Amino acid sequence: MTKDWFCKTTKEVFQELETDKNGLAKKEAKSRLLKFGKNKLPEEKPIPQIKLFFAQFQSPLIYILVIAGLTTLILKDYTDTIVIFAAVLLNTIIGFVQENKASRALQALKKVLKIKAIVLRNGNEKEILQQDVVPGDIILLKAGDKIPADARLIEYEDLKVNESSLTGEWLPARKHTKVLKAETPLADRDNMVFMGTIVESGFGKAVVTAIGLKTEIGKVAQMLKKTKEEKTPYQKKLARFSKIVGIIIGILAFLIFIEGMLTGEEFVYMFITAIAVAVAAIPEGLPVAMTVILALGMQRILKKKGLVRRLVSAETLGSVSVICADKTGTLTEGKMSVAGVYCQSGKLENNSGGRLTKIDGDDKMAPGLALKIATLRSEAIIENPKYEIKNWVLRGRPTDKALTLAGAEAGFLKEKIEKKEPKIGEIPFSPVYKFSASLHKSLKNQNILYVLGAPELILKKSQYIEVNGKMQKLSQEKLTELNLKLQKLAAKGLRLVATAYKKTNDQKIITKLKAQEQQSILSDLVFVGFIGLADPLRKEAKDAIGLCRQASIKPIIITGDHKLTAKAVAQQLGIA
Repeated sequence: MTKDWFCKTTKEVFQELETDKNGLAKKEAKSRLLKFGKNKLPEEKPIPQIKLFFAQFQSPLIYILVIAGLTTLILKDYTDTIVIFAAVLLNTIIGFVQENKASRALQALKKVLKIKAIVLRNGNEKEILQQDVVPGDIILLKAGDKIPADARLIEYEDLKVNESSLTGEWLPARKHTKVLKAETPLADRDNMVFMGTIVESGFGKAVVTAIGLKTEIGKVAQMLKKTKEEKTPYQKKLARFSKIVGIIIGILAFLIFIEGMLTGEEFVYMFITAIAVAVAAIPEGLPVAMTVILALGMQRILKKKGLVRRLVSAETLGSVSVICADKTGTLTEGKMSVAGVYCQSGKLENNSGGRLTKIDGDDKMAPGLALKIATLRSEAIIENPKYEIKNWVLRGRPTDKALTLAGAEAGFLKEKIEKKEPKIGEIPFSPVYKFSASLHKSLKNQNILYVLGAPELILKKSQYIEVNGKMQKLSQEKLTELNLKLQKLAAKGLRLVATAYKKTNDQKIITKLKAQEQQSILSDLVFVGFIGLADPLRKEAKDAIGLCRQASIKPIIITGDHKLTAKAVAQQLGIA
């Protein structure tokens, strides 16, 4: 079957998969299950306990101890033999018990975590296990669902999918059903959904095109299976140490034997003496000590709700030298709130963490207009709009949720604004172009384009500025002043967005923006103001960073925010 499902119309997809919008018949689904197999990725079989036990002997130092034990046994030095083999056995038992416990816990988790999917069979909705999904099935998708297979979308309603597990992009992908070009890369195939990704919002229907190892995540799994497992730093160092110990002990034993022979001692006597010295020099307590330390490390990790499968993996964590952490949601709480609105003709500030000054939906002054634009351009979804604002359940990006809440508290509700100024079209936010825009029909029979985006971009595209309800030319002096203001706000650790608008009679400006890569026609904007958002640090973040630095681990912050914002957060965390 072809792989380029994203290049085909839904009609072509249905024809090739021999299905329709009502899904498969029960009999056909069973037939396809036998033909294509279970929809699951190959799992490693549980390691047999006997194999797990003998795996504990796979250490160069253990090899040396076993050789030493056998040598003392041959020489009838039973005391040393018992001590050496007791050390080996103790080391083996401790390692086996810990790894067997972790292995059983993982197997128990796999049994509990059974993913289910909603499919259409003969037009009726049916819940089945993910492993029973087959090509041609129609799957129903809603917020919170884990997508059970690769599929081509046939219906959608504001569908956004988090594909970070596959593409690495944390922003959710906005989905559609349009046919795409053959050269479209995986991350931009927005008419497809992929196995293992998560639906963040909206609703969708899709026809399954690939299952199991044929999926995109299945291909990744195959690549990982072919990847050779590297030894941990502990294993490498232990092998090197064992080699050095073996060489030194061997040389010393040989020199003792030669020296004895040269002084006229008996061959058997000197041989036994050399072997005895070699055995005495082997640190039989070291493997046991290391195993106990690693076992304690596994127990500590378990108390922190982490599960380590192999004993040596606990040591690998101790070899970390650099930790890269996303700022928003990792170092910070990811619960943004609007800290202030900063315009040329006034500002609203919230220094207490409470509500902004209520301006009752007045957009005549710049701060109110900025909040109005932010409300219209926010992509957050209110699940219970009829409730009081304080009881709202918001879905979406932290920034959008904060803008929606601040706008509502200031008297701006998207539904009410759009009744007065109907929306003609919009461009969703894109991390590539760094802005979003929507075109509205204003009260004066003129269209108005509202824009929200990165401050640097909005300032670059602005030719005018809103001052006391009037539009003024944006001079170079004023632009320099705004850039300085931007830097000062960013230095406080605020995340900043800028608002602007443009009056136009061009009905097709949204289409032109899309056709000409969006930014090329975006010009002559009227700058309104900055909106500053605060995202408090997690209480434990500073201590965690401090511990990293004490352990000589270099912490690095990754963020798409202004560099001064990142710098301010870094200073709060104690990172130079």
